[in-house]
Amino acid sequence: MKNKTTLSCYNFFLTFVVSFVFICSVKAQEVKVYEIFNHNPQENLVPQNKSTKSAKTTLAAVENNSYAADLNNFYDLNYNLKPTIYIANNAIAMAPDNQNPVKVILEDVKSLNILKTINPVFQTVELIEINVESLSELNTIFDVATLQSFSSLKYIYVQCNQFSTSVAQMQRFVINTGSSITVYFMTINPS
Repeated sequence: MKNKTTLSCYNFFLTFVVSFVFICSVKAQEVKVYEIFNHNPQENLVPQNKSTKSAKTTLAAVENNSYAADLNNFYDLNYNLKPTIYIANNAIAMAPDNQNPVKVILEDVKSLNILKTINPVFQTVELIEINVESLSELNTIFDVATLQSFSSLKYIYVQCNQFSTSVAQMQRFVINTGSSITVYFMTINPS
């Protein structure tokens, strides 16, 4: 009888440990994806009357001060004048002269493949901006693990032109970011 009790305790303990390790490993693989709602970082710290899951995700992240610092750094890179590489039709359309670029703007999703090439000009890039014109373009998979030259990459910004999307769709579009890269996305509706 004592052996059965001991065996049951060991089984329970082993199940608990395995479950705990599994939950921790799943948690560690979470991708940092946040929807932003306007061009002011302070206003994005608390979503404005949004009831979407992405707004709740953003609100939960506000509790962490590193999120605010990360968001401010992203806004500085994205909205202030910085050396930028422009890519369209899977080719570099314009690159800064005698400056290390910190930003890449992809004018179309078809140009994602050029980012996979080994190119020393990409080594200082901290932000990739991707312009997405339709919801169907999000069916393309952007695997960050295939980027060989982006050793300084911190942010990926997906600008959705005239359509709404969700955190879940972004997590299917941008994969393998690791823990050091944050994905932001925004819906742009022309006025």
